[in-house]
Amino acid sequence: MKKIGVSANPTSENCREALGGIVQTIEEQGCEVLLEEEIAHLLGKDGISLQNMESEGGIDILVTVGGDGTVLRALRHCNATILGVHIGRVGFLNEVTPEKFKEDLQKVLAGECFIDLHTRIQMCIDGEPLRPVLNEVVIHSAQAVKIREFELYLDGNKLDHFRSDGVIVATPTGSTGYALSAGGPLLDPKLEGMLVLPLAPFRIAKRPNVVPLDSVIKLKMVKNRPCIANLDGQEEIELKGTETMEFTRSDSPAKFLRFESNPYRARQRAFEHSMQ
Repeated sequence: MKKIGVSANPTSENCREALGGIVQTIEEQGCEVLLEEEIAHLLGKDGISLQNMESEGGIDILVTVGGDGTVLRALRHCNATILGVHIGRVGFLNEVTPEKFKEDLQKVLAGECFIDLHTRIQMCIDGEPLRPVLNEVVIHSAQAVKIREFELYLDGNKLDHFRSDGVIVATPTGSTGYALSAGGPLLDPKLEGMLVLPLAPFRIAKRPNVVPLDSVIKLKMVKNRPCIANLDGQEEIELKGTETMEFTRSDSPAKFLRFESNPYRARQRAFEHSMQ
């Protein structure tokens, strides 16, 4: 019997409405359900933390109910293979809808799906590793409308020196998000690279860099002015401005259960839904 974890956005009324039916469907398929403790009380059940879903719960799959933020939040705490149920405005990372959840879950249990691996970035601050990010790390000024100065190194060699409001370091997955809105290129998901994008650079001609995924990116702040590092929009770290930040490929990719092999169709479907 498979163990399936369920995580959802407890602040979303739509998620709360769909949650009971999704849990019931999983149980009807003969699977054991482990509910994230933040949502378990909504169904009058016991729960378990996301951090312990794998180590103590031993789940085979994690079903996330919500938008992309729900997926990113889950990945901050759990490395399980994800089946994303899209309930929200933006759902680039989710392929399943509540209406088709039963049908798609049956396909998963029958092995009629595949695991789609998404590159994550490992960030270290002064040599201390943080949890990998799927979309991007955003370094920005701790004060509004205050420009910062950065030095960028690639594999030990100085690549750039620029002034800007901040910097985005993104994966191909993350190139569809904040980086795209900030003027960055859209990277093919099969491309093994990282995107380094200055935010509102002082020199208008300053362009983003796309570097090989196996590179070591090093970012230093000049003049020791405070900044904030935002990881996947889920975690913020205050920086004094003296730190050295390093970015490399994570050896722990994000894993998603998929039925459609065309990533561009999935992106287009998500975009169409977001415009409704």
